[in-house]
Amino acid sequence: MKRLMLLLLAVALTTPVQAAVPEPQGAWEFNPSDPGRATIGQPLELVGTVEKIPGVHAADSAVQIGEGSYYICTHGIAPNGGGTKVNQWTLLIDFSYPPSSLSDLPNGYNDLFQLDPTNADDSDWTINSSGAIGIGAVGYSNAHGYTTQGDTWYRMVLVVENGVRQDLYVDGVEIFKGNQQGVDGRFSLTDVILLFCAGNNQDRDDAPINVSSVGIWDRPLSAAEIASLGRAGDSFFRRKRASDPIPADGAGDVPITTDLTWTAGEYAGTHNVYFGSSWDQVDAADPATRVAEGLALDVTRVDIEQLDYGQTYYWRVDEVNATPDRTVFEGDVWSFTTEPFAYPVANIVATTNGISDPTAGPEKTIDGSGMNADDQHSTDSTAMWLARAPEGEALYIQYEFDRLYKLHEMLVWNYNVQFEMLLGFGLRDVTVAYSEDGENWTTLGDVELAQATATGTYTANTAIAFGGIAARYVRMTVNSGFGTSGQCGLSEVRFLFIPAHAREPQPADGAVSVDVKSSLSWRSGRDAASHEVYLGTALDSLVLFDTVDGAIVPSADLVFGTTYYWQVVAVNETDAVGTWAGDLWSFATQEFASIDGFESYTDDIDAGEAIFDTWLDGWANNTGSTVGYLETPFAEKTIVHSGGQSMPLQYDNTESPFYSEAERRFETAQDWTGNGADALRLFVAGQAPAFVETADGTIVMNGIGTDVWNEADQFRFVHKSLSGNGSMAVRVDYVDGSPNAWAKAGIMVRQDAEAGAVNAFVAMTGGDGGGATFQQR
Repeated sequence: MKRLMLLLLAVALTTPVQAAVPEPQGAWEFNPSDPGRATIGQPLELVGTVEKIPGVHAADSAVQIGEGSYYICTHGIAPNGGGTKVNQWTLLIDFSYPPSSLSDLPNGYNDLFQLDPTNADDSDWTINSSGAIGIGAVGYSNAHGYTTQGDTWYRMVLVVENGVRQDLYVDGVEIFKGNQQGVDGRFSLTDVILLFCAGNNQDRDDAPINVSSVGIWDRPLSAAEIASLGRAGDSFFRRKRASDPIPADGAGDVPITTDLTWTAGEYAGTHNVYFGSSWDQVDAADPATRVAEGLALDVTRVDIEQLDYGQTYYWRVDEVNATPDRTVFEGDVWSFTTEPFAYPVANIVATTNGISDPTAGPEKTIDGSGMNADDQHSTDSTAMWLARAPEGEALYIQYEFDRLYKLHEMLVWNYNVQFEMLLGFGLRDVTVAYSEDGENWTTLGDVELAQATATGTYTANTAIAFGGIAARYVRMTVNSGFGTSGQCGLSEVRFLFIPAHAREPQPADGAVSVDVKSSLSWRSGRDAASHEVYLGTALDSLVLFDTVDGAIVPSADLVFGTTYYWQVVAVNETDAVGTWAGDLWSFATQEFASIDGFESYTDDIDAGEAIFDTWLDGWANNTGSTVGYLETPFAEKTIVHSGGQSMPLQYDNTESPFYSEAERRFETAQDWTGNGADALRLFVAGQAPAFVETADGTIVMNGIGTDVWNEADQFRFVHKSLSGNGSMAVRVDYVDGSPNAWAKAGIMVRQDAEAGAVNAFVAMTGGDGGGATFQQR
C-alpha cells in the first residue's frame, strides 16, 4: 500500500508545476563527444583539461575538472534588475566530488564559480573542506545544518535577486537564505563568468570536482519551480526551440550531400526551415530561403540539393506551436562550411639533384617556412630553396608522397627575395612529369611559371592543373630561369588532391570497448561506385567481408574481447585507377555487455521508471522477494559494483512457496549466446551471517570494525578458554582486501575478552596491508 500512496503523492506534487519551469538562457550537459558544447546558448571555453567520466545514470554524461582547470561561460543574459549588470539570475549545477577532494592541498576547497574573471569583486562560491556550500559574505550551508559528502551527486540551485535575496537549494529543498548583496554589486554578472574556479583563477587551489549539468536562467526561479527541477541527473528544462543541429553549428568539412537534421522543441506542432548562403537573409526569414514549411512534428530531416564545395551556409528551424495559438519560436541561426573540392597533401619528401646551400635545401619548399596565415610568403631567403645544376645535367626538384593520390593541382610560390626582379632566381620554364612508382614517368607538359612579386605579401601566382591523374611522384625539370646566374629556386609549393580513399572510420582507428553490435562506416571516397570491406583479426589475414554501394556495413557480427583490423577499398572501374585502398584501421571490442546495470531506474513511479516496475518481485509473483526499498530512493546508492546504483533484493523463504524470485520480462527475445559470449556474470553483495556453526564444527561469520590497533579492538572473533601449554594452527585460504587494505583474518591469544586486553596474534592481511603480520599488545 505504501507504493500506491507514493504514486498518488508524486502525481499530486509534480504535475501542476512541471510545465512552469521556463527554458534556461544557457544549458550545458557535457556530451562525451564535445563536453563544452552548448545544449542551449554558447559553447563553454575550456581552460586546462577535463576527464570524461560516467554521469549520474547510464543516460547521463559528466566530466571531472581537475586542479587549475575551468570553463569560461558566455551566458547571454542582458542586464536586468535595475542596474547595468545582470542582477537577477538562477544557476543550476549537478556536481559530485571524490572524497579526497576535501583534503586536497592546500585547503580542500572545490570551486563552483567566479562571477568576475578579474576577481575584483571576490564573487565566488565554493565547497569548503567540511563539505559546506557557500562563501563567507553570503553564508555557508553548514551554519544551517547541511553539508555534502564525497561520491554523492547533488543538484545545487542558486537563486540571486540582488537587493532582495540570495538563496541556496539542493535537490529541490531550500537550504538557507543567504545575506543579500546590492544591485550591480559583487554577485551581479558581467558578460562572462568562470565555472569551477574561484579567487584569481590561477591560484590552482581547487580540488577535483565532477559535473554533469549546468543551467542558467535570466530570472530568479520560484520555490515551486525549483522543486520541480528534481535531483541531479533529472531533465531540468523543456526545449521550446529546435536544438542539436546536424551538421553541428560551426562545423567544417561537411559533405556536399549532407541533409539537415535537428531535435524538435517539445511544444512544436510543425517546423519551418530556412536555408541559404546569406546570414542576413536566413536571420530575417526571407521567403527566398524557406526550404520547408509546415513540416509534421515527427519530420526532423530536410533533404537539400547537392551543395557547392567550400561554401558557408546558414540555416534555422522555427518551431510552430499547435493550434489554437500557433506561436512561432524562432530558432537560432546555425552555420556550417562544406568540404573543399581538394585537400592539401600532408606528407611529402622533397629531393633535388641540384647543389644547394645547407640552409636552402629543397625541403624549404614544403615546410611552410616563410608562410603566414594568409598564405603570403616572406622575402626571407632562408625560407626558400636555391640550387645550381650539376655539371652536364638539367636541374630538377622532385616530390614523393606517402601514397598514391588523385592530384587536382599544384600551387607554386616562386623565388621571392627582395631583389628578385634584378636577380631573376625564380624558375621560368619547367617540364612537369609524374609517376606512380618512381620508375615509369609520364610528362604532364611544359609550364611557364609566373615570377614572384619580391614583396612580403606574395601569394601563389601559378596553378598547375593535374586533372585528377593518379601519382605518387612529381618532378619539375628546370628549362630556364628569370635570370642568367645559373642559380634557380622556389619559395613554396602545395599539392592538392581529390579524396579518392575512404576515410574517417567508425569505429575510430584504435577505438576500444566497441559494441559487438556496431556497424562499420566511413566517409566515402569521392566518386566511388562501391566499397570492398576487408576484415580480420590479424594484420596479414584480412578477407573480403562485404561489398556495398554506400559507406556502411550495418552489422559485422563481432566477437567479444577481440582486436579487429579492417580496410576499405573504394572502387570505380571507369577511373584510370579503378581501386583506391584506404588506410589499415583497427579497433577492439568490449570484453562484455551489460544486460542491466540498474543505472536507468529513477524514483518516478508515475513514469514507470522505478526499479520494481521492471523487476517484478513478490508483490507480483507471490514469492518471498522484495525488490527496491520501500522509501525513496528505491535503488541502492552506496553498495554498488560500478556506476551509481544497484538493485536491493530482500528475500524471505520461511513461508510458502519457500523461495524468492525477481523477474524481468524483456520486450524482445534475448539471445545471450551470440558474439562469442561464453559466460554470464552476476555481481552480488550480500550480508554475511553474523555467526553460524555447522554440525561438523565449521564456523561462518562476518567481519566488523575498522582495525585491530592500539586499543580499538574493532573486530569480531570466536574464542575458547585454554590453559596450560599447547600449540594452535590456522589456515587462511583467502582474504578479500578490496573493501579495505587492512582487512585481516588469523589467530589470536589474549588474556580475556575484555576490551583492551593483552593479546598477541598472527594474521593474513589483504590488499596492501603487508601479507602475514604479527602484532602484540
